[in-house]
Amino acid sequence: MNDRTRNELDHIQSLRLPELQALFREVLGEETRCPNRGYLLRRIGEALEAREEADASHEPPSGGGGGCAGGWLIRFLTKRTLRAIFAENRNAAHAS
Repeated sequence: MNDRTRNELDHIQSLRLPELQALFREVLGEETRCPNRGYLLRRIGEALEAREEADASHEPPSGGGGGCAGGWLIRFLTKRTLRAIFAENRNAAHAS
C-alpha cells in the first residue's frame, strides 16, 4: 500500500455513515444501505488497494470479486462520465 492510499484510508475513517455509503457507491459502483461502518471501510480499502495494484501492473485485475466482467475499465472513466452513466441507468430503471 502506498502513501496516497494510506492517507485516503486515514481520511475515510472520519466520514459519517451516509458519506461512507456514497464513497462505497463511487469506489465500488454498487449501491449499499449497509449500516456496518467496519464492513464499508474494509470493502472500500480492499477496492482502493486493488485499484492501486492494477495501476501498478497496468493490467486489469483477474476474475473473482463480484464486479461485472470488464468492470476494471471503470477506473479509466472520469467521475463526470461515471455519474452520467449511473444517472442514465437510474432514469431508465425508474421509467420502466
